[in-house]
Amino acid sequence: MDGKITVRKIAVSIGTVIAFFILRYLFLPATSFNYFDSVAFYGFFLTLAIASCLSYLFDDDKGWIAFGWTILAGVVIIFLIWAVTSVVSWSAFRADDYYTQLGEVEKKTYVDEITPIDLSQVPYVDEEYARILGEKTLGQEPDLGSRVKIGDFAMQEVAGKLVLVAPLEHISLGKWWRNQEGTPGYIVVSASNSEDIKLVTELDGKPLKIKYQMGAFLSDYLPRHIRNEGYWNTDLTEYTFEIDHSGKPYWVVTTYKNTIGFGAPEATGTVVVDAQSGETEWYSIEDTPDWVDIIQPKSFIAKQIKGWGKYVHGWLNPDDKDRVKATDGMDTIYNEGNCYYYTGITSYSSDTSTNGFILINTRTKEAVKYNLVGGHENAAQASAEGEVQHLGYTASFPLPVNLDGEPTYFMALKDKAGYVKKFAFVNIKYIQTVAVGDSIGAAKNAYVAKMSASGNNMAFTDDAFASEKEGTIARIAFTMLDGGSTVYMFTLEGENVIYQISPNLSTEVILTEAGDKIKFECVDDQNGNITVTKFENPAVYVRRSEAQEKVDEEAAKVTNDQNKVIDVNPEEDQKKWDSLTDEEKAKLLEGLGE
Repeated sequence: MDGKITVRKIAVSIGTVIAFFILRYLFLPATSFNYFDSVAFYGFFLTLAIASCLSYLFDDDKGWIAFGWTILAGVVIIFLIWAVTSVVSWSAFRADDYYTQLGEVEKKTYVDEITPIDLSQVPYVDEEYARILGEKTLGQEPDLGSRVKIGDFAMQEVAGKLVLVAPLEHISLGKWWRNQEGTPGYIVVSASNSEDIKLVTELDGKPLKIKYQMGAFLSDYLPRHIRNEGYWNTDLTEYTFEIDHSGKPYWVVTTYKNTIGFGAPEATGTVVVDAQSGETEWYSIEDTPDWVDIIQPKSFIAKQIKGWGKYVHGWLNPDDKDRVKATDGMDTIYNEGNCYYYTGITSYSSDTSTNGFILINTRTKEAVKYNLVGGHENAAQASAEGEVQHLGYTASFPLPVNLDGEPTYFMALKDKAGYVKKFAFVNIKYIQTVAVGDSIGAAKNAYVAKMSASGNNMAFTDDAFASEKEGTIARIAFTMLDGGSTVYMFTLEGENVIYQISPNLSTEVILTEAGDKIKFECVDDQNGNITVTKFENPAVYVRRSEAQEKVDEEAAKVTNDQNKVIDVNPEEDQKKWDSLTDEEKAKLLEGLGE
């Protein structure tokens, strides 16, 4: 063992040290053996260091043989660590752990729990469309467009409105080198109004500079900046650009740990980075600022849903008893200010149907399954595209909405260039009931008409108000909606309100003319639609059989208990209110507040 120190051995030792720091600088592996990439990286360089030291104990030939065998042994050990961990983490042994990782999944009724859609706020601008709109806006600034590009968009709720936000990033290394103070701001696109696009370059009168970002280099590169701030012992994922309610830009990055071997990752908190100053702070899931919408990575949740659906009765389940799986695609939706991951749930053997939906809170991971039999998202997309097949439009990923008490898919229809041209509503339970319109309101009108024509009256929600009215027709006309359905619209003398009614509800409306005195019942859903639910015109009374009258009465009935409609009579209600004492009024208002 008369080892000699040679130039070659010294070069290998120095090269090992240099390679370690260069690769660590480039790939930024966590210094925790909870992650296999860290085990492989540090294990390999530890092996190189041991092999280099052993080479000094022997002469040249034997030294290099020892070096080679040590490297081989190290690689084998790393492989064995991976193999053993994979075996002990195999679902055959850990099926219960994979099943319960998602947590308790509560079951609820979809229509009762999901807030009815507000047509003015329904999101139809997705990330793809937002990029098209954002690049068009950026293109109007030639100097800016030659220096920066638009980063990844992320949907979030800001000051009560859904928007998609993306940072401006450096185009290249050269552009970053000449603009190391940062890029001048970010793009905000309304999720419900494609005309509302903002290029934000100032905040409180001061210019914005997004210094730390994914498009930067050296210490400005966001993952490297976070590591340099001391976050080496945990792995990082989901680098999301978000703004707080004042518009200040941040990066939100999820920290996580593996819970079953080198798999089953679980979010542990967030690193929130000021995109301008670089100030960095870690928060637990519970303490993460409330303006942060997404903590749980979508990829984590997708795997956990898979385990929850697959291992309901353990690993060995040859008959697939009670097994379910997620349908293709997962999206984010908002309900009452909370953000959720959404995906349909279907049985293992199902191709086109769904037995419900699952919503996962993107912050807390609370899961709720809504039982509802119907068609799944791909079937809904095909159904909507079939209505406009002559135009070649494609449907966006369906968004499940509670449309006046009816579980419904909403989709935007895009042309080949990616621009939204039309909108579609598809009934979840009756997947062939499709309505298309040039606007969201027109699509909804067509949808209501189709539902009425097929004998399925729409149930209305808590925010719908029913009333009985009578008056003289001022104007009346009909229009043909997309898909061939007809709807009549009329106004009354002395009013500037438009009422709409399907002729399937009452044949009398077809013969009604201006000047006729009518009686009717209607429902105002507070989304700009006043829908007639019962119509009488004595001048053109159509005689019905007793059986038909019962059928029509049942079809037009909108009961308070079933459909949650509030009957109102403005004149009578005002009289009752005026008759109350101040003390009675205060007590009544106090009761309403509760």
